[in-house]
Formats: sequence, C-alpha cells, structure tokens
Amino acid sequence: MWNEKIPSSLCLTRTKEHLIINEADYIVFEPDDGACFSAVGRQSISCALPIDLFAPPGARIAVVKQTNNILTALTVGNDGALSVSWVVGTEEWNGPVPISPAGFAPSGAGIAMAKQTNDILTTLTVANNRALSVSWVVGIGNWNSPIQI
Repeated sequence: MWNEKIPSSLCLTRTKEHLIINEADYIVFEPDDGACFSAVGRQSISCALPIDLFAPPGARIAVVKQTNNILTALTVGNDGALSVSWVVGTEEWNGPVPISPAGFAPSGAGIAMAKQTNDILTTLTVANNRALSVSWVVGIGNWNSPIQI
C-alpha cells in the first residue's frame, strides 16, 4: 500500500534515489523537481517532498547494525559535521543528528565503521586537519564526538 509520507532522510544526496520496499513496490526520487514516484500497482503517482539536501552527491555512508534492532548510518554532511541517522526495526529513520562540530571533515568524506566489541560501535574519519579521528558509542548511549588519534 502506498504511504504518501516519505521521510526526507531517505533522500540524502542530490542524485537519483531508488528505495526498494519489496519486489512489487519501489520509490524513485527525482531531485531536479523534488518529486517522488511510486509503483504500487499504478504508475506515476507523485508527491512533493520537504527535502533537505543534506549531503553532496556521492557522499560516503557507513551503515552497521548497532544492536539487534537498531541500524545506524553515518555520513559527513554539507556543513562538514559527522552525523548519525538510525532506524529501530521497521520504524521511520531518525536524524541526521550531528555528533561533531561543523567543519570537522570534508563534506562527503569517507567513513569506516565497525563493532569494536559487542557493546561498542566505532567509526574512523580523516578530519579537515588530516588527522585520523575516532568516534564511538557504547550500547544505545550518546555518540562521543570525534577525537584525534
């Protein structure tokens, strides 16, 4: 069934986005005119989206299961802040929420993220000062702002 409410967080870049909901349903976002189209047994259904073009085209995104029920994504937005987005189960996505100051890293910078332990999720990014920086979260707590290592 078509749900006209599409979270703007699904459209993180200025590139054409495809969201596959299942084999019978997909959504295409066209950034040039800010419209989306769905195929759920009908063609060319469109709706206007309140889209905040948060990151540059081709921005790198790291995605890891934080817990059994939380999927976490990190990216560096247009403002150079490292930001986190997350989804619990099949609910709507949350964020992006900055976990670093603006200007921390180049917009769209590369990010590596992995489980350091069962309870610690760690990310590495090269900051604007060219230093390798680490940020982490323990359990479902707050992310620690990146520090140079």
